[in-house]
Amino acid sequence: MKLTALSDLVGQDDPVEPAAMLFVSKPGNSCRGCLFKGQRTKVCREANRLAVLAGFKDCDEGVIYIAHEGDLKQASIT
Repeated sequence: MKLTALSDLVGQDDPVEPAAMLFVSKPGNSCRGCLFKGQRTKVCREANRLAVLAGFKDCDEGVIYIAHEGDLKQASIT
């Protein structure tokens, strides 16, 4: 499954809700490739806050956030 950058799907006029998304971190030194690149600062800060609460590094510590691929065959139990 090829992941598409969120910034390719929505623009700044269409803010997303980080709390409604599954994402993980990976090493990165800039916003390039980040799931929240191109979003409003408020959205980016909320994603960063949620990531830190989940135990991920702060994005200022050299990571970016990407979509969690998960197992597409796994059925949701919620």
